[in-house]
Amino acid sequence: MNTTVRQHPNAALTPIARRKMADLMLKHGWSVKATAERFQVSVKTARRWRDRYTSGGTAGLLGRSSRPRTSPRSTSAVEQAEVIELRQHRRRGAAWIGSEVGLAASTVQKILNNAGLGHLRRGDRATRTPPKRYVRERPGELVHVDVKKLVASIPDGGRLENPRTRQSRPPTACRIRLRPQCCR
Repeated sequence: MNTTVRQHPNAALTPIARRKMADLMLKHGWSVKATAERFQVSVKTARRWRDRYTSGGTAGLLGRSSRPRTSPRSTSAVEQAEVIELRQHRRRGAAWIGSEVGLAASTVQKILNNAGLGHLRRGDRATRTPPKRYVRERPGELVHVDVKKLVASIPDGGRLENPRTRQSRPPTACRIRLRPQCCR
């Protein structure tokens, strides 16, 4: 497994810049503080790269993965096997399986994704028959549009009516709003 981290070319401290920093301190006798000021980093960062260069050489200057080496609270293999078995035999979703096993639905979904069972294929759960799909020669070949004409005319001619007063008024777009004299 590759543990190095790829960096973008404009990063403040690329492996080349780290090497220059370590060389200034080790070969040219610069102090840690002066080197840190020169590269605009903290003294702690400058010391870290100097120490990594002395212990690991150029390989020590490469970025490291932030992934933990161990995960003591990870889901056990027995629980993972139970989740996979429930998915294959019961064909249920992550929330249902999680409640049965006692795990969070997100954890169950991640286990299923890693096992290649992330998508519960559509179809009948009992017979596992795939859905019937229609494949046509041209797009839109099966499109059908129903149009229904209105038989009756609109009673008030399209005007909005206040149900309490039964007064008809023109639609909002047609209404004229008069400003007070002070705002003109």
